[in-house]
Amino acid sequence: FGLADWKIVIWHDEDDLLLADTPYGEMLGPVILVGCLTAVLFATVAIRRHLQPFRTLTDAARRIGPDNLDVAVDLRTGDELERLGSAFNDMAQRLKRNFELQAALGAIDRDALSAGDPASTVTALLSGLGRLLHTDWACVWFH
Repeated sequence: FGLADWKIVIWHDEDDLLLADTPYGEMLGPVILVGCLTAVLFATVAIRRHLQPFRTLTDAARRIGPDNLDVAVDLRTGDELERLGSAFNDMAQRLKRNFELQAALGAIDRDALSAGDPASTVTALLSGLGRLLHTDWACVWFH
C-alpha cells in the first residue's frame, strides 16, 4: 500500500438508516414482556421447589402425635434441610420409644399393684420388662 492519502467514505441514505430501527422498536416491547414472564415463571418454579421440603416437614409435624408416632420424612436435598429431616426422624423415634417406655412402666405398675402375691408381681414385672426391652426372656434377681 504505501499511500498515506487514502480515505474510505461510506455513504447511506438517511431513510435507509432509520428504516432499520423501526422493526427493532416494534419488537422490543413484546420481547421484554416475554422475557419478564419467563423470569417470573422460572422464579416461581424455583421457589416452589425450594419450599417443598418445608411443606413436607410441616405436614409430618402436623401428623405426629401420641396415636401416630411412626411418622418419618424422606428429604434428599443434600443440605441443611436433609439434616433437619434426619433430626426430625430421630426425634420421632425417641418420642415413640419414650411413649412405649411410659406405657410399659404404667402396665408394670398396674399389674404389680393389682397382684396379691409376690409371684404375680414378679410375673407382671417380667412381662413388662419384656415389652420394655423387646426380648424373648428376662431374669430378675432379688437380693
